[in-house]
Amino acid sequence: STAAPLSLFNPLLATAANDPRVSTSADVLFSFSGELTSADLTIDFLDWQTDGYVTATVNGSPLTLGPARNFSETFVRTYSLSPGQIAAANAVQRVNLTLVLDTQFVSSSEVPNGDLVAFDFFRLDGELAEDNGPPSPVPEPSSLLLMLSGMGCVAMVRRRRNASIST
Repeated sequence: STAAPLSLFNPLLATAANDPRVSTSADVLFSFSGELTSADLTIDFLDWQTDGYVTATVNGSPLTLGPARNFSETFVRTYSLSPGQIAAANAVQRVNLTLVLDTQFVSSSEVPNGDLVAFDFFRLDGELAEDNGPPSPVPEPSSLLLMLSGMGCVAMVRRRRNASIST
């Protein structure tokens, strides 16, 4: 389970063009090590006031966020990642959620047209495959035959020694 609360990263898409928080795209990254077998992405939607729409992808595969139009109440949604999204995440050892706001700008100063999209938090809960280490080596038949013949020779030498000591 990995959590990414918003502190330095805040995809707040609004206010004035010179505000450093204004952006039309954002990436939320969850790194992991191992092999991800399943994962759920939880998003707390804080505010969604836009005449445009937000598209989302997980490692390049589309993720339908919904709703597509304005709301101003906060709510939480959980999305299960598809096998293709999990395979893409395993290839780079990271789940990359990309958000893009397609908004309308009303002037040359590029101030968003009253658009505001904000999130409270993102969380990734996942299962990793157990790592049992490398598989145990299995001797090849020729190696096994060589080992058994060597043990037979040692047994034969010991038997001869014991026989010569007793006489």
